Amino acid sequence: RGRIGGRKAPIGDDSPVFTVMDLAVPHCGEIPGDSCGTPWDYCCETPESLVANAATVRIVDSSGAAITENPTAHGLAALDEVIVVGTVAPRPDGKVLVVDASGVYRVPVGG
Repeated sequence: RGRIGGRKAPIGDDSPVFTVMDLAVPHCGEIPGDSCGTPWDYCCETPESLVANAATVRIVDSSGAAITENPTAHGLAALDEVIVVGTVAPRPDGKVLVVDASGVYRVPVGG
């Protein structure tokens, strides 16, 4: 469970990939007095915090192949809270967590 964000463009334009942040890390819009125009980028966090609290999610089909649609086609947007079901994929390095998601569920606001 996390919130879509962690970069200025947390959802890939032409790919089934997006990033999520741990819900324990407040986005800029949750910080009193912050007037950040892009709160989903978590610019108030240090780079180390971003790496430690983020995961890259790749939506896959039943065979494990990446889907061809952008997550926005499925109604996902920056700052949405989501529940991701899947498996940890091979990590490109020890700092990056990648999840192959067989299911992504948007949590209703207040849910």
